[in-house]
Amino acid sequence: MRLSTLFVADHAEMSDGRLYVCGGGWDLLRVAELPTLLPRLCLVMGLTSTWRRGVDVEVELLDGSGGSVLPEPMTGTVEPLVMTPVDAAEETTVVTVVTLEGLPITRRGQMWWVVSVQGAEIGRLGFRVFAPVTAAAG
Repeated sequence: MRLSTLFVADHAEMSDGRLYVCGGGWDLLRVAELPTLLPRLCLVMGLTSTWRRGVDVEVELLDGSGGSVLPEPMTGTVEPLVMTPVDAAEETTVVTVVTLEGLPITRRGQMWWVVSVQGAEIGRLGFRVFAPVTAAAG
């Protein structure tokens, strides 16, 4: 199993086997102030393998020090979408979209999306949070 695609987008959805993306592929998030809530963020993943059964996927968001940003990792099972018989050695790719609404961002700096399958990390994607530094009221 390998992670053949991983990126973030403002909006993404699968429809009739096609991926539709708006505002995708960014690695710098600019916010006006901290803390803030992102109204919507989509994580797009493509899992490629010779799989013929579902796999358990876990997604975590870590801050620059390795601490978890989410209350708990997101988990789910991704099923292969094999419509026709294929050779047992032939790879197939399943693209899936994880949508988060109201994601809390509390600090600036580096963050990492970490994707694991069956408990083993298969990939990670970093992005940076930038917010202006404000002077303390005094």
